[in-house]
Amino acid sequence: MLFKHSATCAVSWAAHAHVKRFRERNPDVPVYFVAVQKDRATSQQIAQRLNIRHESPQLIVLRRGVVASVASHGAITEEMLGTIVSQPHSQV
Repeated sequence: MLFKHSATCAVSWAAHAHVKRFRERNPDVPVYFVAVQKDRATSQQIAQRLNIRHESPQLIVLRRGVVASVASHGAITEEMLGTIVSQPHSQV
């Protein structure tokens, strides 16, 4: 999972809290954080390389290098993350 987030956005902070709790409860699931303001080049490369419109906050799930799911803003919840992990080809 790639989680792109902003340090200055309230919606991003809420999504970040959900992702962080999910990660703590599921340590076997790799989650990588990209702070958009600090690493804008990486954020833009992710969007370009995966052919996904940039949003923040944004969660991108990759399976074998292929985008399996994308969610953004209020759709990013701990429950949604659990659903994505349990369903190999879900799309949010």
